[in-house]
Amino acid sequence: MFKRHYKILIIGSVVALLSLLTLVLMPGTAPRQLRLRNTVFPAPVAQALLAALQQELPGMVLTIDRLSTLAPLQDTQQPALDIILTDLHSMAVYGAVAEIPVVRDGVALIVNANNPIRELTAGDVEQIYLRKLHDWKFVGGEDAAIDVLRRGSGYAEVATTLRYFKIRALRTIDPWHSGHSSVAIAKVAQEPEALGFVSLAMAHRARAEGLTVKLLTVQGVTASPENVLNGSYQLQHTLGIGLTDQCRDLLPQVQAAAASAAVRQAIVSAGFDLSLPQSPGE
Repeated sequence: MFKRHYKILIIGSVVALLSLLTLVLMPGTAPRQLRLRNTVFPAPVAQALLAALQQELPGMVLTIDRLSTLAPLQDTQQPALDIILTDLHSMAVYGAVAEIPVVRDGVALIVNANNPIRELTAGDVEQIYLRKLHDWKFVGGEDAAIDVLRRGSGYAEVATTLRYFKIRALRTIDPWHSGHSSVAIAKVAQEPEALGFVSLAMAHRARAEGLTVKLLTVQGVTASPENVLNGSYQLQHTLGIGLTDQCRDLLPQVQAAAASAAVRQAIVSAGFDLSLPQSPGE
């Protein structure tokens, strides 16, 4: 009698365990995992978008590969991403197959406010970037070595600058370990010899907040949000949200998150304009 009950107990335990394993392993029961990386937006905008995505995608687990533009990149290889915040031209680099345009932004060439330089010609930018011109004195500045923030600036900003000035870089830019505008702006504010390629909206806001940075004139046009919007400042690109193939089905929910009032308010508060004028080359 005892043996029979013991057998029943064992069989029942095994059945319960198998049922539990079936429930755990059954397709569709585990939370869907999504990985997001932010490469261009200031942290408040990315945080607002993250909150909106979590509201639009209940039951899904969002892993932040990089949310704050101040966070260092630690990956030694390319991570698998689902959602990427970058410019439209860079979407394919990160494997995005669907794009949601969000805002226009200029790319500003910035120097320390104490640097007497006010403008660089297309030839100057090319020679400096290709390391053929090393000293500020050759472009009207002080006798000091030029510290070009190639890796320190954001991938999207550097790539847009090279495309605009038609510069053929000898080395491929690394999108996975590039810096970000917030880091480059802080560095330029501290170093009189530095030259950065950064978000115009973020640089304009940083200067208004008292950081010692100067936005250089490009092709005779002042680097300002107004000139980005009216199209006269043509060193610009569209920032947005990209979805990789494995989450293409989430496009309607991500579009709704991007259009939410909280995200739009965060964008405006960060100094971006919500208008999306047609840009040359896009």
